[in-house]
Amino acid sequence: MSYRMMLLKLGLKKGFSSKYILLFYLFSSLISIVVQYFLWQAVLVNRPIIEFKQTLSYLILMQLLSILFPKSSYDLNDQIRSGDIALDLLKPVSIATQLFWESLGYSITKLVIVRELILPFTFGCWIFNSTYWQFC
Repeated sequence: MSYRMMLLKLGLKKGFSSKYILLFYLFSSLISIVVQYFLWQAVLVNRPIIEFKQTLSYLILMQLLSILFPKSSYDLNDQIRSGDIALDLLKPVSIATQLFWESLGYSITKLVIVRELILPFTFGCWIFNSTYWQFC
């Protein structure tokens, strides 16, 4: 159990070391959501408004999930390219276990940072619920 906590802490440290990268991902996801908003608004122009809201909520949820959950295959690819995979294979813990616990810690970090950014936005949508906040 102690190696799992150590790997989890390693993932947390990895997440907090790259706060600006995460903020960049959030900003790029926001741009993607805005582009998709106008795209789907043009595609669903003669459809009921409920279809548009469902589509937009699905897109926002998918962007949020793609931010929160890391792609461990990218980490594994980077380790193979750099040659660090040999050091990880020498450890007594399987590489799948290492990737899982590090990714879990990294996801917890991203969840904490996203929560700090998403909650004020949703609170603002709730307070200023007007025609300007159609996507809320």
